[in-house]
Amino acid sequence: MHKDLNLLRLLVVLNEEKQTITAAKRLHVSQPTISETLRKLRDQFDGPLFVRNKNKLDPTLRCVQILEQLPPLLDQLNALYIDDNGWHISKLSGEYSLVFAPPLMSTLGIPIISKLTEKRARGQVLLFALEKLIRKSDIHHKSQLGTVQKRF
Repeated sequence: MHKDLNLLRLLVVLNEEKQTITAAKRLHVSQPTISETLRKLRDQFDGPLFVRNKNKLDPTLRCVQILEQLPPLLDQLNALYIDDNGWHISKLSGEYSLVFAPPLMSTLGIPIISKLTEKRARGQVLLFALEKLIRKSDIHHKSQLGTVQKRF
């Protein structure tokens, strides 16, 4: 019999949602698709994985045993798709200027700098408070923007 590893994700979602209709909504498929997939899972594992309890699904002992093993396996499978060559904040280098209106400085500017510092970004980020409304085309030098609040 063909073993479809994609079905294992459904097992996790069904266990979390406890209903086929809510699992279907979460996975953006129809409820009959969930029922068919559950049937395939039962065939693959030679027995029931959930029992109906009123309007919810409870996992069987066999299902609980499978679910205990799944998180690290699914994490390993997901890791295969991670692009190590992709952009990451820790690879940030160079100089970046962030300009905020004064009322947004504390609500946006400072948290952004804190997050960049926490993530160990290696670039230099200049945080400016805009002192007056100016057009981008009128900016010839950074000193026209305002005052530097923090560098890291």
